[in-house]
Amino acid sequence: MKSKMINIKDFDFHDLLDSTSNLHDVEFKIIDENFQELGTVRSHKFLLSLLSPVLKKMFSSREEGSIVVEITGPSFISFQTLIQFLYTGDESVITDISSIDDLFDLYYLGDKYELRGARNLIKEVVSSFKINQENWIHVLKGIKKYENTFLFEDLCNILQDQVQGYLKGCPSSDEYLDDIQESDDTDFYSWVKNWIQKWRRSDTGLQEADRKYSQESELKDLKILIQNMKYQHEELIQTTQQKDKRIEELELKQEELIQTTQQKDKRIEELELKHEELIQTTQQKTKRIEELELKQEELIQTTQQNDKRIEELELKQEELIQTTQQKDKRIEELELKHEELIQTTQQKTKRIEELELKQEELIQTTQQNDKRIEELKLKQEELIQTTQQKDKRIEELELKHEELIQTTEQKDKRIEELELKHEELIQTTQQKDKRIEELELYQNDLQHDLQTKDRKIQNLESQHEEFIKNTEQKLRMMKEIKGKADFKVVYPVCLGCSGSNIPLENMFEHMKSCKFIEFDESHLKLNTEVMVNADYHNIAYKLEESRDWFIIKIRNDNKVFYIMHHSEEETKNVFYYNIKYYSWKNVDDKDIIKSVTVRCAPMGILPKDAVHNNFTTNIPIKVLLEEDVKFTMYKA
Repeated sequence: MKSKMINIKDFDFHDLLDSTSNLHDVEFKIIDENFQELGTVRSHKFLLSLLSPVLKKMFSSREEGSIVVEITGPSFISFQTLIQFLYTGDESVITDISSIDDLFDLYYLGDKYELRGARNLIKEVVSSFKINQENWIHVLKGIKKYENTFLFEDLCNILQDQVQGYLKGCPSSDEYLDDIQESDDTDFYSWVKNWIQKWRRSDTGLQEADRKYSQESELKDLKILIQNMKYQHEELIQTTQQKDKRIEELELKQEELIQTTQQKDKRIEELELKHEELIQTTQQKTKRIEELELKQEELIQTTQQNDKRIEELELKQEELIQTTQQKDKRIEELELKHEELIQTTQQKTKRIEELELKQEELIQTTQQNDKRIEELKLKQEELIQTTQQKDKRIEELELKHEELIQTTEQKDKRIEELELKHEELIQTTQQKDKRIEELELYQNDLQHDLQTKDRKIQNLESQHEEFIKNTEQKLRMMKEIKGKADFKVVYPVCLGCSGSNIPLENMFEHMKSCKFIEFDESHLKLNTEVMVNADYHNIAYKLEESRDWFIIKIRNDNKVFYIMHHSEEETKNVFYYNIKYYSWKNVDDKDIIKSVTVRCAPMGILPKDAVHNNFTTNIPIKVLLEEDVKFTMYKA
């Protein structure tokens, strides 16, 4: 038996779809019509590129690495089923689908991504789809939903044949029409009834009936066309309003940005003025410091000279002290000699007495010695005075020296303080220079952002102008289509108390006295949003500077909202109203959930006539109670 080496054919790609696997490099986020995320499907760009040229081109144009792709339209189940089939090739994941809508979504995805053989596979699955009593109505709803889309024409024909085959095998198909309540969905009931009559007539071969049915079918097609145009018009208006709102927000942000920029410019100018003042102050202080430094140098030189002078004086003082000490010793010696001389004189006196001959010599010698002693005494007194004067001079010099030392210490402290302040001033100046540089850089970035936003706003304005032109053309077409379908009230009815057969000229006086209508005395302005008050079901507003009144009707049972127009005098004015309701994301931001523009209903119309003649819009009661709902009146 030959050994077999593993290869890519042996690999089960279904394992790559495991939620714990981290090998994926693309995430598909499925988004519904209300922009809510339904789920995420992970996959691999390389494998999908092998199967779909559309995905291969899309992945090639995106950045490398993991990416996120948003898919809007198909359901999460249909997209997940498609990925599972592409990885496993197991057709049971498609044949087990019980929802017609999911099969239509798979057919759409196969065509969109050019998956070879996908459309034929879905046709085979639809051909084998079993029709029974539980699902035949749902299948017909799917046919009605998609029959006007060219892509789904083949699928709708296959399903119609299957439903016809199922109904032909039943004893009476009329009994199944009871399952469709006319009050629930009149449009669908009429469509099913006409459809059954059509294939019945085709079996009996009644040509006249076929002709009438053909006319009815053409009329129905026209209604469908009008309805589609209405939906497109509503979506167009909603998109226009969203873009208008976005442009308003951008304009507000631009104004705020301009104001902020102006404030920052003013702040920069103030900083520049302060910076110039600071530079001047710094220059003045620098000059002052230079002067102080010069004075400090002069003071240092003077101090050095004084130090030298003091050193010389100290040396002279030491010499003087030594000389004085020597003289003191000499005086002591002289005093000792003087004492000795006195003793000798005494001895000589005695000797004179004894030696009279020698007396004269001794007297002479004694007189000479006395003169010498007097001279020595005089010199001693002069020396003492000179020493005292020098002592006083030394004390004066010592006092001046101490004063000079104190003055020098004070100046040193002052210089240190000035140096500290100078360093602080330099640091502050450097910090402000850095701040100014940062502000200049930020200003440059801000100007760049403003220029970019200006270009975006110009592009948006040009797109908005083209959009307004297209919208006006479509509005003119809608007016031409609707102009032939104006509704005329034959038997006027009060929408509050349901009183009937009230003449239109008396309707306003009747409504003012009707307890079921709440009158708002505040005036209503055209082209201005007004909050809907859900606490009342019938509210009347008066148009400012006009004889026109508008009554808002809210019905809880069918969630119907419409506005009725009445004038106290004859007028040919036609009014439209735009209804919006918002969803709050946070305190500062809100999104428009829905926006619809509808013509005002004539006074006295019945609610069911208002519904059938497209004067109404559906708003859930929960939205009226929990969200912001606003309407705006427009004059045609």
